[in-house]
Amino acid sequence: MNKFLKIKERLETDGWWIGFADDMPNEVFEDPYPKGHPHAGKDVDFCKILWWDAEEVLIDPCLPDGLTEEEEKAWEESFEKEPIQYHPIEAVMTCWFSFNGDDKSVENLKAILPIIEEYECSWRWNESADQKINISWW
Repeated sequence: MNKFLKIKERLETDGWWIGFADDMPNEVFEDPYPKGHPHAGKDVDFCKILWWDAEEVLIDPCLPDGLTEEEEKAWEESFEKEPIQYHPIEAVMTCWFSFNGDDKSVENLKAILPIIEEYECSWRWNESADQKINISWW
C-alpha cells in the first residue's frame, strides 16, 4: 500500500472523506460513504473533505515525434474516439486537493498536516482558504 493510501485510510478513521471530485458527497446523498468506509451510515462533516479533480490524474497522450501530417491527424482522431483515461490516484505521486474553504475546514486541514508528515509525505500550501493543498507521497 503506498503512502497516499495509508494517509487516506488513517484520515478516514478520523471522519475525513477523501476521493475523486465526481464522487464527492453532497447534501442530497442518503449515505455518501461507500460500503466498508469507517463512517458508512453516518453524516458527513463537510469540513473534513479533500477531493482531487480529474485534471490532476488525466493521462496526457503525447504526440510521437516524426509523424507525417497525415499520420498526426490519424493519431489525434484515434484519441477523439477513445474515452478519456485517468491514472488511478494510487499511481500518481503528487496531487492538488481541494477542500471546503470555510474557517473550520482550514483549521481541520492544518490539524492533519503533522499526520501527512508522519507518513513521510510532503505538502505545499499557504495555510489559507484561497489555495488548494498539494500532497506528495513519493
